[in-house]
Amino acid sequence: MNQNIVVLYASMTGNSQECAQKLAKRLQRDGHAATAIDLATYVASNILNEQTAFICMSTWGEGEPPDDASDFVEFLRFLEAGTLTHLRYSVLALGDSGYFDFCQAGKDVDALLEYLGAHRIVPRVDCDVYYDEPCTQWAEQVAAALAFAAPQAQAAA
Repeated sequence: MNQNIVVLYASMTGNSQECAQKLAKRLQRDGHAATAIDLATYVASNILNEQTAFICMSTWGEGEPPDDASDFVEFLRFLEAGTLTHLRYSVLALGDSGYFDFCQAGKDVDALLEYLGAHRIVPRVDCDVYYDEPCTQWAEQVAAALAFAAPQAQAAA
C-alpha cells in the first residue's frame, strides 16, 4: 500500500537533512510517495492533515531546536491534547552527548507528538556525533514498520 509520507527535518549543520533524505529514498524504494521537507519551508498547520510523518531533529544551543523548527515546535505547543490522533510518526533526534541537553529538541518533539495523541510506530532514536549507523538502522526500522502495517490495513478494509 503506497502512502504519502513527509520526512521533516531541522538542521543547523546538515546532518538531520542527510538522515531525512536517506529515509525518504529508502521509503521511495518501497513504493511510498515520501518527501524530505525542511521545517523552514513546511507550513506547520499542515501536520493536521498528515497521516504519516517522520521527524529528524537536531538539537542546538542549550537543548533548543534549530531555528528552522521554531515555528513548527511552537505550533505543536499551541495544540490541545488529542489533536493528532490520526498521525503515525517517529523521531530521529540528533545531538552531542558532550552536552547536558543531549538530543533534547528531538525528545521534546517526540513528547509533544505523544501528548497530542499521535501514534509512535518506531521508538525515538537518539544519535550522537557519529549518527550514520543509527540513522540507517532507524530508516530500516521505519520501513519494516510500514511494511508490517500495510497488510493489517488492507485486512481491516
